Amino acid sequence: MIRVAILFEDNKVWIEFTPEKFRELLKTYYKKYKNIDLALDAIEKDIKAETKYK
Repeated sequence: MIRVAILFEDNKVWIEFTPEKFRELLKTYYKKYKNIDLALDAIEKDIKAETKYK
């Protein structure tokens, strides 16, 4: 099974999605932005904001 994972450059945050969950997330953002690059940028921005650590 393929899994989508996001590892931030500082190696402190690791997020893993099932393909179905990531597809759902991408569809949601794509509907909003109508552009795959903008959708992926928005996903990245929101994930970083939600997973900030102190």
